[in-house]
Amino acid sequence: MESDKKNSLSMFIHEDVEIAIIDTDGEDQAPLLTKRIERIENCPDHTHFRMYVNHLQFLAIPMEARFEWKNDRLIATDENSQLQYCIRKITNN
Repeated sequence: MESDKKNSLSMFIHEDVEIAIIDTDGEDQAPLLTKRIERIENCPDHTHFRMYVNHLQFLAIPMEARFEWKNDRLIATDENSQLQYCIRKITNN
């Protein structure tokens, strides 16, 4: 299952994406980020996937999160933290 999730994230490598981190209660939401994903790696303790936006900065998504596709978005829901990570490719028309 871990490899399926990593494959889902890998489709965003070298792509410009919009990332939203949303509290599942709908109360809090971090600002929408627009970033280019450079690479995906497992963290050293194998609890999170790291989506690097440059050689140092990354977004960490828990491996235990539930992954699902809704329309054109990948949504990873972490029940423990009550957060959703929504990732969508930016298409240039």
